[in-house]
Formats: sequence, C-alpha cells, structure tokens
Amino acid sequence: MLAYYAIGNQVKIKHYKVKIYSSNNELVYSASVCKHDFECDERLNLLINQSDFITEVDDTRIYFLRQ
Repeated sequence: MLAYYAIGNQVKIKHYKVKIYSSNNELVYSASVCKHDFECDERLNLLINQSDFITEVDDTRIYFLRQ
C-alpha cells in the first residue's frame, strides 16, 4: 500500500519492495519502488503484467511469473 506522509513542509513517500520470482522459485526482479517507479519503469510494468500477485508481507509484494 502506497502512503504519503507530511511532516512540516516535507512530504515523505513510502516505498515498498517488489519481488518477482520465476516458476522455478528463482528471483527474477527485486527493487524498492514507489508509485513513480510504476509509471516510469517499463520493465517492472511488463513483469508485473506477466505475473500473478501472491501476497504482501509488511512492505513487500511478492509475484510469480506465469509460464
């Protein structure tokens, strides 16, 4: 879940980690991202579109690539 926090005049953007695994349980992609990354990172968008969302634990989202 993306969250924005304002402290005084500063705005902090909460990052979360995305991990994408292959069907062999091999880590294919891992990164700390925010909403801006989803809008700009074509590789991340492509991988997520080819993946199934499995779970979110704390600030980590886990996906598995469909084969």
